[in-house]
Amino acid sequence: MRASGYLMMALTVLGITGCKKAKRADKPAAPPVVSPTAIAASASPVAGDAPDTAAVAEPLVGCPEAAKLGQMIGAAHGVPPGTEVVSTSCVVGKFMGGAVIVGTALVFVDGEAHDNWAAFDPTRKATWKLTDEVPPSFAEQGSTALVGAADFDGDGIDEVLINASDDRHGYLSHVANLVKLGGTELTSLLSTTYAFETAGAVETAAEEVSCDGSAAIEKDAAGKPVLVITTTHSKHGRKASKSDADNCKDGVSRFTWQGDKLALTR
Repeated sequence: MRASGYLMMALTVLGITGCKKAKRADKPAAPPVVSPTAIAASASPVAGDAPDTAAVAEPLVGCPEAAKLGQMIGAAHGVPPGTEVVSTSCVVGKFMGGAVIVGTALVFVDGEAHDNWAAFDPTRKATWKLTDEVPPSFAEQGSTALVGAADFDGDGIDEVLINASDDRHGYLSHVANLVKLGGTELTSLLSTTYAFETAGAVETAAEEVSCDGSAAIEKDAAGKPVLVITTTHSKHGRKASKSDADNCKDGVSRFTWQGDKLALTR
């Protein structure tokens, strides 16, 4: 299944109907980063400039700083030098062609938004690349971060956990999307809203609903990866809509690879 990280996120935000005029139009903060191997950074000034030759001599073992990552991804995609990079994100893992990191760079080219992905091996050679379609509205109002990687399906290539935030008319949501990389597509294995807040979409505090949560990759006793989604119903105004309240279920959900798919274990 073709899965834009941004479009899949939009499709999983359920129960959003009849939103009133937003009181808030600020770009949402980046979703919580819960993996020590992940780096999410912003505002790299240029995309297509050549990488620093002095740095190339050093083996790549982790995520570079934002400006350098933007340059590396821009060069891999042939992005014109001087192109503005809106944001970058990177995660360490085991990827195609011996790559040790995967990174993304959100750029605007000729008025259109593109989310360019690339995997790099220790010599900084791009072993895989992909351009994901990004709706202009999300590029302006949303944010994403690569926050973890693990080999769920056992094929030797890590899947990547994306945390994304979006503000739709004051309805701020956080979505976890576990994707499989390869070829010319991102394949979504799981996409779910784990936190949201309605304060900007309602007129009074009595109508507000807040659902806190987190998404992270952990390991079970056998060392196999587990996707852990936690949600907590932190605020429920007395006049809140039933659909908003029902969309937040307190508890912890754990997903592991079973057979040929990711499945809920408990």
